[in-house]
Amino acid sequence: MGSPFKDELTTKFHDHYRRQTNGEGPPKIKWLGYDTLKCPMDLWIYQEIIYEIQPRYIIEGGTCTGGSALFMATILDVLGYGNVVTIDWDADEFRPKHPRIQYITGNTIHIETVQKVRDLVQDPGRRMLVLDDGHDHDHVYQELMLYAPMLRAEDYLIVEDTNLGGPLWGLERFLQEIPDKFVRDEERERLLLTFNPQGYLKCIA
Repeated sequence: MGSPFKDELTTKFHDHYRRQTNGEGPPKIKWLGYDTLKCPMDLWIYQEIIYEIQPRYIIEGGTCTGGSALFMATILDVLGYGNVVTIDWDADEFRPKHPRIQYITGNTIHIETVQKVRDLVQDPGRRMLVLDDGHDHDHVYQELMLYAPMLRAEDYLIVEDTNLGGPLWGLERFLQEIPDKFVRDEERERLLLTFNPQGYLKCIA
């Protein structure tokens, strides 16, 4: 698979951005003092999506330091609505505390973890699923098969780090098997620099 980006300029822009840390990941981006490990252009797009769909629940696979969960919870605070359910295999007492954040400790693809999430997202309302856990294509594929059924028409799916290959391959495999549930939202890539090329999708069924 070649570059997931649409043109050479965007590819070079992305490569230059990541080279700032000598291949050790994205430059440090903080939200209220917590590392978010996201591209700031993507964070801008996230707040647009959150405002537009007004999710009752944001399900995040891959908590890490908790900065992205805090970012999304802060946007929900402004709206006065919604909660973040975020999952990670590792518990960390130093993650941000926020009344809109519910932490779940567990492997995202273990059935016990999936059931905990299902139990927490019972209420009606829009949902947003953000996958940023394991980057192996089989892991991403399994996450999609387990969590995508929780989404309904007008909900939103973001598969992160599709620029790395593995997540994109997992997404492609999923879309081949479940071809009529999601459509890509290419308008979300208009800021050019994104870690999630082809990874923004709307649920249509």
